Amino acid sequence: MFDLDAELRRWREHHEPTSSLSPRELDELEDHLRARIDLLLETDAALAPEQAFAAARQELGKSAALSSEFAKSGKPRWRKLLVAGWAMYAVSFFLPVTHDFYWGAGPGARQGILWGWQAPIGALLAAGDGGFWQSLMRVLSGLSNALALATFLKLNGSRPPKS
Repeated sequence: MFDLDAELRRWREHHEPTSSLSPRELDELEDHLRARIDLLLETDAALAPEQAFAAARQELGKSAALSSEFAKSGKPRWRKLLVAGWAMYAVSFFLPVTHDFYWGAGPGARQGILWGWQAPIGALLAAGDGGFWQSLMRVLSGLSNALALATFLKLNGSRPPKS
């Protein structure tokens, strides 16, 4: 005996890891699938439920195609957060990091302000100076800035489907 609910559960479990669809979007697609199955069964009394399910599933499409269609229709949820984070990151470049920074080494060193735009560059250039922990903190500071810069590439993209 064909169990429609079990087949729909299997269909959903298949699409959850293979698409970038949210649970809400999967609920909507499942509703469309159920409605299409009901319509096919009403219009063709000779059609078996298995055949109606297979036909409705084929009409709905594959998970990658569904994900791309939903990505076109919906607004990316993360874009506003990414732009806000980038705005804060850009503002941080114009803020002083410390006023007690020593430029140079030895007797010619002078004290001054270290600005945000100078910090990641200085962190990477001075990574080998000082002890292990100081070097580690400088490298991590420089890498975190490099990762923030890498998110800029994502501003124009959309959410790709998982494969």
